[in-house]
Amino acid sequence: MNLFLKLYIGKDGEEPFLGRGPVELLENILKTGSIRAAASGMRMSYSKAHRIIRRLEKGLGLRVLRPETGGAGGGGSVLTEEGRRLIRDYRKLEKEVTEFASGRFSETVAFYGKSRSQRNSPQNPRGF
Repeated sequence: MNLFLKLYIGKDGEEPFLGRGPVELLENILKTGSIRAAASGMRMSYSKAHRIIRRLEKGLGLRVLRPETGGAGGGGSVLTEEGRRLIRDYRKLEKEVTEFASGRFSETVAFYGKSRSQRNSPQNPRGF
């Protein structure tokens, strides 16, 4: 058996604004310097990527992107320091939550793999 987790962050009563998808979009913008190129690389329309960024910024109450006016090569988008930190913090939280949940999942699966007498032994008062 495997454990699959999805970590979403949002405000009570509202649709989540932060999760793996928006973070991957930010990471791709960081790599490409462009919302359009990042969206294209994810097989996403530019308008959808733009909506994701707007919803993210509204939910957080801060800017994660800064437009950059272009010269010969055109403009682009640059992540703000808050945008870069958001990527780092989300990935760290995702890793910590996954490690914790995987440990608990392993304990639970191990419990169900034991015989009934092993589960109810004095060495396992909680059943784990």
